[in-house]
Amino acid sequence: MRMLHSRVLSLLAAASLGMTTGTAQGDCSLVSTGNIPLPDLGPGTYQGFQGGLYPDGSNIVPAAHQAAGHAQAAQVVPLNSVGLPDAEQGQIGLISIGLSNTTFEFSDGPDSFKPRADADPSRNPKLTIVDGAQGGRDAVDWTDAQSDTWTTLDQRLAAAGVSPAQVQVAWMKLAFDSPQDFGEFPAHAEFLKTDLETVVRIAKSRYPNLRIIYLSSRIRAYTEELNTLNPEPYAYESGFAAQWMIADQIAGTNNLNFDPSKGPVVAPYLRWGSYLWADGTTPRSDGFTWLCRDLQGDFTHPAADAVAKVADQLLDFFKTDPTATPWFLKEQNDAPPVVTVSPNPASGPSGMTIQFSTNVIDPGSGIASFSWTFDDGTFSDEANPTKIFPVPGTYSANLTVTTVTGDHMTATVPVLVQGGLGKLLNVSARLQIGVDDNVAISGFIVGGNGTQTIMLRAIGPSLAQDGVSGILSDPSLVLHDPSGAIIATNDNWQTTQRGELIAEDQVASIRASTIAPSDAAEAALIVDLAPGSYTAVVRGANGETGIGLSEVYVLDESSPALVSNLSTRGLVQSGPNVLIGGFIVGGTQASDIVTRALGPSLTQSGVTGALADPMLELHDGNGTLVASNDNWTETQPAIIEAAGLSPDNPLESAIECTLAPGGYTAIVTGRDGGTGVALVEVYKLP
Repeated sequence: MRMLHSRVLSLLAAASLGMTTGTAQGDCSLVSTGNIPLPDLGPGTYQGFQGGLYPDGSNIVPAAHQAAGHAQAAQVVPLNSVGLPDAEQGQIGLISIGLSNTTFEFSDGPDSFKPRADADPSRNPKLTIVDGAQGGRDAVDWTDAQSDTWTTLDQRLAAAGVSPAQVQVAWMKLAFDSPQDFGEFPAHAEFLKTDLETVVRIAKSRYPNLRIIYLSSRIRAYTEELNTLNPEPYAYESGFAAQWMIADQIAGTNNLNFDPSKGPVVAPYLRWGSYLWADGTTPRSDGFTWLCRDLQGDFTHPAADAVAKVADQLLDFFKTDPTATPWFLKEQNDAPPVVTVSPNPASGPSGMTIQFSTNVIDPGSGIASFSWTFDDGTFSDEANPTKIFPVPGTYSANLTVTTVTGDHMTATVPVLVQGGLGKLLNVSARLQIGVDDNVAISGFIVGGNGTQTIMLRAIGPSLAQDGVSGILSDPSLVLHDPSGAIIATNDNWQTTQRGELIAEDQVASIRASTIAPSDAAEAALIVDLAPGSYTAVVRGANGETGIGLSEVYVLDESSPALVSNLSTRGLVQSGPNVLIGGFIVGGTQASDIVTRALGPSLTQSGVTGALADPMLELHDGNGTLVASNDNWTETQPAIIEAAGLSPDNPLESAIECTLAPGGYTAIVTGRDGGTGVALVEVYKLP
């Protein structure tokens, strides 16, 4: 048996003294953490780790793993007490494995999963559901095969008349009590993954006919207090443990084999069930939210409404998922409802919204329920749901319509979600900021339709962490609209300057963005901008000078409005004090990007001291040189001209490249060490 975690030893000592591990300090204003549910995050990253339910940021089960799941489901049949098929007297045992939240949601009260599933007229009468989850028993408690945790589960099975040999399916939702004791992300999630893998191996050894385990995430917490049971962001982050464990099985690593053709079977088949986390009042892609009132007084355990919310998702999942319907639903009668489903549209780019229309011909008993799942852990109980698909893939929208008498019909329609168009998610420029005309002047264009939520930052002191010397110690920020009028200002980001576009305090919103400046003297503001041209000016708050960073971030990737251009004008000096433009290409498709470095032509706009001969280098996120240019007419002139972006002076520089999603850096220097005012520009071509 592996060594006990040090946190467990302290809990045992506390328990022997009748102590608790902390009192929850809830915060009902914690309506948004800024984190994105894993199915909606997809190939995007959280602290460097991709979202999605399955490898490579995907929500779609890999084809081979999907086929294996169908094969496992086909073998779930009624068994007698010694595990032999018995269609007449046999049973299919479905158990839960988990902690207090799990048992609340599975069997606590009439609105929990078990009583609702038992009463559902479409349930297979050979299915016996047993709650094995136990309060006070977190993931660590399940990692000892000899612990009374497993003994208690066996006792509950016996009380229900189910033998260990009849257990064939499990729903598992486990987490750590006080996950913060295992370290910050990803450490605690990696510990949890290791424990989950131990638990599923133990489950297989105790229940030899256990074929499938479905995994779910934690629900949302409304506390960030570290002395509580399972606060945010740990509750959110624990979902990665399930994702990584399933990825291990798919890759054939970490001793999780379920296929006898590949060696000893030591684990059940693993796949996602319902994904339960949503960011408070921010709707998930299926419109699902978690409210403060959904939780008990400890802001961690589900209240009655939350129990029903989880039960809704679980019941819909088991009634629709193709690996569950063969054994969960009863045999079909002769007069099921006739169902047709139409998605509108049936295909399109990521981020599209689909309206599903259902037509049902009822044989006469009346429709009891509509159950939908969408392959990405989300669901709906509506007849004609609306669903956003933020992540590319070919999805199956699975529907089961149930009548009052239990007749049912399933229908599946494919939805093709194509890769989203590339877009600029972040553009920035680092430069020497002076006074008068030598401040940092960043212009950007918001294109497309609708509004875009933009975050602007002016960074100085925190650049010292990257070894930059001569930093701007107190940057300030001013935003101008297309007419030149000032529409927003900020000096120190923890103090909001109201007026024009900013009507309320923004400190909480800036923190929730996860990219709040790390120094209180730095500036930041968030604005919703209609399409048009805008200018952000960064200068020293008291006329000081130094190296600073001007940044523009796109916060709403799903909006049709996008940033299509950024240019920053500033002083180019020698050595480290050159002009450095950074940008991030988002989406899932490559983008055609033009970068330019202008100098001589600035004199036409009245700029004095312009850089006489700018040079341009483009580097990727690893620092590798992608392309370089001195005089734009010497390389790619036809491409640059066709894009309508020819510089006015032949000594100026331009590069056109097709760039995959990722981060890039454009560096502007003066030929032969020349200095002067220059303009670095980044254009996203249509």
